[in-house]
Amino acid sequence: MKSPSALKISASLCLAAGLSTAAPRAGAQPPPDVEAHIQRGVALFKAGDYAAALAEFQRADPRGDEYGDRAGIRFNIARCLEELGRFEEAAEHFERYLRLPDDEDSHQAARERIANLERTALGTVTVECDADARVTLQGSRPATPCPVVWRRVAAGRRTVSGWSSDGIAASTEVDVPAGGDARARIAFPAELRVEVQAEVSVDGRAPVPGPLTMGPIAPGKHTVEIVVRGAERSWHEVRLAPGKRLVFGGPTRATASSPVDATPPPEPPADAVPAGGHPSATATAAPRSAAGWWVLGAGAVVLAGGAAAGVHVLGLRGDLDDACDGNRCPPSAEDDLDAARTWGWVATGGVGVGLVGVAVGVAMLALDGGGSATIVPRPGGFGLGGTF
Repeated sequence: MKSPSALKISASLCLAAGLSTAAPRAGAQPPPDVEAHIQRGVALFKAGDYAAALAEFQRADPRGDEYGDRAGIRFNIARCLEELGRFEEAAEHFERYLRLPDDEDSHQAARERIANLERTALGTVTVECDADARVTLQGSRPATPCPVVWRRVAAGRRTVSGWSSDGIAASTEVDVPAGGDARARIAFPAELRVEVQAEVSVDGRAPVPGPLTMGPIAPGKHTVEIVVRGAERSWHEVRLAPGKRLVFGGPTRATASSPVDATPPPEPPADAVPAGGHPSATATAAPRSAAGWWVLGAGAVVLAGGAAAGVHVLGLRGDLDDACDGNRCPPSAEDDLDAARTWGWVATGGVGVGLVGVAVGVAMLALDGGGSATIVPRPGGFGLGGTF
């Protein structure tokens, strides 16, 4: 047990209030202002003014080491938070207190209070998302990559909010049971952004003028109608991914990570019903020929690497010509010989693989006919096609 406090507050009174005696270290000369804060804090706590008591203990905490009993001050901060119903913070401060040296009886009292909070006031929340996102819990948890498990969450109805990697927001409510577990899943919508001057309709709804952002819209397949300056309309099938944004960029380029079908589908009936409510979301779409562009780009990169390796080999061989006499080279040139052989293999393989990749990519684009997913104005209409 601690020795009697310099505050002239008996240990029995403090323990009856559930406070630490917060006694200064034996032989220590406690700063008068710190001692005054602690004395007022204990008095206010016993009077039931927990908010004011918390403020006094928090003023004393930064100089707790000078006082000689920071652990006791930390314990009392946790008790004030507990009485104020700020149970998450109380459990956190009890844990902070346990990291400080103190007598075993006081440490055991803190562990028992944490266990009681976990049974009667705190629960666990597990959050999952259908998109790459970060999530936060109303008022108590910073933004964290999803999925996440939050422990010691105050019981009650809480709001879980999230933002996808494309910046699309979504949220859900979760009821956290005291002493139990709750699960929440955030379903992200998609968005469609049009950055060209055009009339745009989604799933047969009334057309609206672009540029604009349409969302939220349910993820999945949708039909988009685009009319530029009163020209003949064109239809496009797009597949929007959760939390993603499909952008038809200006003046005519479309960027996306979800499939875009460049083949106009049959015109929908006049009474077509939208598949996901009013459109207003952003999703990323990739043309059906995206694989061809990827192969072409990868082949070009490998080809360039092979060519660079070849240039390096020529430089090494020039050095070897200077150092060697015909086919006879001194021992000091062994490293350059090994390097020349290795880079020669890299150059040969890189050029060969790169040429194959470029050829396959061009063939894929030629066969598909829609390579870059570019919106191209055409005489009398507007279409989604490829450029080479």
